Amino acid sequence: MKQQNIQRPNKIQPSQSQIEPPKPLWLSLVEHTLLAAVLSIAVLRATFTETPHTESIGPLTPLSNEAISLLLSAALLGGLVVWWLLSGLAGRRPWRRTYYTAAIGAFCVFGLTGAFFASDKRAALTDMAVMMSGPAAGLLAIQLFDRKEKVRLFLWLLLAVGAAATYACYDKLTASNAQLISEYEKNPAAFLATLGIERGSLQQWQYEHRLYSQDVAGFLTTSNSAGSFFLLAVFAGLGLCIEAFRVRGKEETLAAMICVTLATAVSLAGLMMTQSKGALGAFAVFVAILAACLLFHNTLWKYRKAVCIAIVVLVVAVIAVAVLYGTRHGRLPGGNSMLVRWQYWVASTQMAQEHPLFGVGGGNFASTYLRYKNPAAPETINDPHNWIFSLLCRFGLAGLAALGWAILRPAGRLFSAALDPAETPPALHPGWRERFFWLTLLAVVMVVMVGLRPGVLGLAAQSPNPHEYSAAFLILIVIPAGIIALVFGLLRFSGTGDASLNRPNTALMAAIACGLGAV
Repeated sequence: MKQQNIQRPNKIQPSQSQIEPPKPLWLSLVEHTLLAAVLSIAVLRATFTETPHTESIGPLTPLSNEAISLLLSAALLGGLVVWWLLSGLAGRRPWRRTYYTAAIGAFCVFGLTGAFFASDKRAALTDMAVMMSGPAAGLLAIQLFDRKEKVRLFLWLLLAVGAAATYACYDKLTASNAQLISEYEKNPAAFLATLGIERGSLQQWQYEHRLYSQDVAGFLTTSNSAGSFFLLAVFAGLGLCIEAFRVRGKEETLAAMICVTLATAVSLAGLMMTQSKGALGAFAVFVAILAACLLFHNTLWKYRKAVCIAIVVLVVAVIAVAVLYGTRHGRLPGGNSMLVRWQYWVASTQMAQEHPLFGVGGGNFASTYLRYKNPAAPETINDPHNWIFSLLCRFGLAGLAALGWAILRPAGRLFSAALDPAETPPALHPGWRERFFWLTLLAVVMVVMVGLRPGVLGLAAQSPNPHEYSAAFLILIVIPAGIIALVFGLLRFSGTGDASLNRPNTALMAAIACGLGAV
């Protein structure tokens, strides 16, 4: 009896029952508007440090960080609700598989449970709303990224913001930090008064420590934060470059590859300027992992279980060595930053041991930390400077497990699709169908950057002098917005005929997964 040749089905290929009818025009317009709004808020958050439960920039700032966080979070959560309702009215399938929806739902339940037991319930609910706005935006974006062109537009926008962040890093490295120190030393009392900081207080010590460290952080607070953003931009650019290189025979694809390479190099320069050891180390490690994925993908897929076990063993061994060193020496190897981090993490461990299941609640870390703080530690903190300890203390083992799964599951699917030939998605038909959406996206981003960002920064309140305001507006608002528009437009026009868009883009998926891992 002859055995029939059975071809393994493509797991990504949609079935006939999953294929949806064409969208109504009004729904397409609404979805384009929502996607432009979500990406614009993402750009604003990447160019402005906004976190709840921290003091405002100064007493004249019109909105507190907490108010800004809640407004932006409400906009993102509201966008998801609006899309859900309108899709239901249009009679369309209401959800696309995301591989982390259930984990996010579980995290919501655990976070709200922890908020019920938190000492400051208002702060816990505020933190929960801000925490959930990011996943909500991700869920909405996945539903709206229904074509590869939209994904490519997002990646180009990421590179464009990376170029603007590099400009901000260069400005701080060459001028801003030195000018700020000079202004502070002329009249420290008046300078501190504008920030609402009392002389001789712990806040003054913390401000001076950050000021004289001359951290190159771009738009954000620390070089580590800026380095994390640059990692995403650089790995996205690397993926786009590799995809274009694979089909470099066409003139249009060659032009796209050159422009993307230049934009990626600019973001890489920004990463180098931050001098963040963690970010640079993660970049080196995951560039090697990306190269291994591209060169040995068949071998890695064949022995994937052994590779996963080896990675887990390596991570556990590194953690064990660090803990052993820390307990023996009372610090981690390195400079003063590693000493204080050990102090943070020891206190966080004690906090987590007393609140193991649901944590102390979001927004309650700073007040609870005082009970566990080492008396020799020089400062109080709002965050343990480690995302695992942060989640563990605020949301407990349940919240850490849920959010950890929400992060690892999509990254695992990306690696799986990049390494397993059976997971390769089908190529799309040639053509560029988002000819007008990119203009809408760019226009909305420019409105946010030039219209909303000055108010969010409190620029007018901090620079009452008209000449100072004009100079600050040019340097802080106009030039970054212009860089974003220039780089995004260049990438859009050079990539119009890019043939790599019609390929499976497995290298891009691997690069994005490596970027997530590096962060």
